[in-house]
Amino acid sequence: MNLDSNMNLDSNMNLDSNERVIWNFCIGIPILKKDELYIDADSRKEYFDIAIYEITQELTKITDGLTYQKCYGTWMQKENTVNTVNTVNTVNNTNLIERNYSVTISIIVLPEKANEVYNEARRIISDANITYNLGIIHVQAMKTFGYESNFIL
Repeated sequence: MNLDSNMNLDSNMNLDSNERVIWNFCIGIPILKKDELYIDADSRKEYFDIAIYEITQELTKITDGLTYQKCYGTWMQKENTVNTVNTVNTVNNTNLIERNYSVTISIIVLPEKANEVYNEARRIISDANITYNLGIIHVQAMKTFGYESNFIL
C-alpha cells in the first residue's frame, strides 16, 4: 500500500492480516457500431490509450498492486444465421457486428480501504471518460477477496 497523502493508513488497521480485496474494473469503448463504418476508430483507440494511461497513473498514486490488460475484441456472426441486429460490414462471409477496445484494471487493497479505492476509481474513470469523450457507458466492477503473500527480490 502506498502511503501518500490520499490514502493514509489508519492506526487501527491490521497490517499483519494478509486478507485483501481485489477490485477488477472492466472498461471498454465501442470502435465500430452498427451505424458507423470505421470512422475515427484509430483516433478513438488513441484517446482510449491516453485515457487508460492517465487512469492507471492516477490509481497508482493512491495504491500499489495495480495491473491492467488491454483487449481488442470482435463479435461476428455467420452470414446465413438469422440475425435481428443490423450488421455493418460483410467480411469473408461473416457479418461484422461490433468491435470494441477494452481494458481490465485490477487493484489489490486492504479491506479497510476497499470502498474508498472503489469510489476514487469511479471518479477517475468518469473524469477520463468526460475529458476524452470516450462514450463509455458501463464499467463493470468486480470485488473479490484473497489472501496476500509476497516476497522481496
